[in-house]
Amino acid sequence: MKVSDYYRVNMAIQGNADNIVTEGDKFVLVASLDKPRAIPIVVSISAKAEDESSFENLPSELTIPAGALNAKTDPISLVMDGAKTGDKELTLNFTSNSEANPMKSDKLVIMMTDLESLANPDMYDPTLVYEHPEYPFVSKGNKSKFDAWWGSDRSSSVEITGKTGAKPGTDYASLTSHPNQKLAEEGWKFWSGVEFHFIQSSFGWSMPTKPNTSFGNYRHWSFNYIPTKSIQDVFAANRDKCSNVTEDGTYQLWVQAGSTPGDGLGASRDYGSAAVYIGRGGSGASTRFIHINPGMRIEMRVRVTGDRTGIVPVIELRDAPGGVFDKQIQRIDILRNTKGNLVTQGVFSTMEDGTKTSPLPKIGDYNIYWVELTTDGIKVGINGSTNVDVPSTSSWGFAPADGLALDFLFAPADNRPDGWDSVLKAISEPKTDPNTPMMEIDWIRFYTNSTYSDEGVTYWANAGQLFY
Repeated sequence: MKVSDYYRVNMAIQGNADNIVTEGDKFVLVASLDKPRAIPIVVSISAKAEDESSFENLPSELTIPAGALNAKTDPISLVMDGAKTGDKELTLNFTSNSEANPMKSDKLVIMMTDLESLANPDMYDPTLVYEHPEYPFVSKGNKSKFDAWWGSDRSSSVEITGKTGAKPGTDYASLTSHPNQKLAEEGWKFWSGVEFHFIQSSFGWSMPTKPNTSFGNYRHWSFNYIPTKSIQDVFAANRDKCSNVTEDGTYQLWVQAGSTPGDGLGASRDYGSAAVYIGRGGSGASTRFIHINPGMRIEMRVRVTGDRTGIVPVIELRDAPGGVFDKQIQRIDILRNTKGNLVTQGVFSTMEDGTKTSPLPKIGDYNIYWVELTTDGIKVGINGSTNVDVPSTSSWGFAPADGLALDFLFAPADNRPDGWDSVLKAISEPKTDPNTPMMEIDWIRFYTNSTYSDEGVTYWANAGQLFY
């Protein structure tokens, strides 16, 4: 637009006349003139003060070279905030350094579409898996001890029948069908579970009258530490110091500051974390009460809380020794929380076969994370939503002889900001401080269908132990 001898500078989003950008996406700003000028034109760019944190890689200025009609910025990102805030307006302000070439408009309003509002609502609803997900499961063999601990003033329990005894060959027809009608119709039946009841079956041969670790914590019998040095890059993985079964029946895993020796061969570090697994292991390992392989659906009710700056909570299925730092292993990410309320799920083998990052309204709430391993492929989801579906033509390969390991751990983020540990170092009581980076597991449940087999599996001699 020409007014007198003025040639005004126009600012716009490249290829986007509506100025609508989804949270997490990138856009490019274009500065343009109707006629080339003999001098460079510099446009200063700034976000409205309250909008500054929403932009990443926003330049402070953009120069239209002398003799040119336009100039473009590098891609600018709208930061994912990991919260369901709804769509909102973001404002960019512009000024020109040339009086003869003022701005056509000194501001640009971008409508940011809230990523969380676009998510599948089924992902937010655990009742699509269980009508009452807070109800614990209990076996007939543990019912009397459970009732004495649980009492009648708490939520109801569900008596359920799964595999019994250490030997393979369980009568499949005798198993309890999944309480969810749709999943029951798909053929899923309860096989085993870990409910973290504060009774003898959780702790081994006898009920401890005091904490069964030297750190004042209760160790659960079904878990072992992940036997790897690589997990100790920043954190010393120490199960006894950084995990605990509570008297309310949850399993807490956390990260804390302070000199910590590592489990197994791990060296001491200035931070301690939990890194534990069940499933795959030697024939003498207590973790081998379950054989994780195709024909199985695994569900876990979990919440992640605390200040997790620089820390990544992880739940994964692993098909080789090594753990999360071994980038070459085959793994299934059931939960990988790298930032805010964003949860990444995916299937990885020799190449990345499928991945999706999903926002949750409140990651501090309990959600049901699940994975299905079938002859048709691998599915991973949250609550009532399937987020990743990789067909059997994938390059993933199972190892039936060994089965898979189900890992729960904390990894240091690849890029930790300056001062990432300032909150962590100020925590004196990790088990009770709300800022402690923590993963709380309410229960883990294993279901199988008629294609599942554990024939030929070498279980531990006491693998018939009921952890529910």
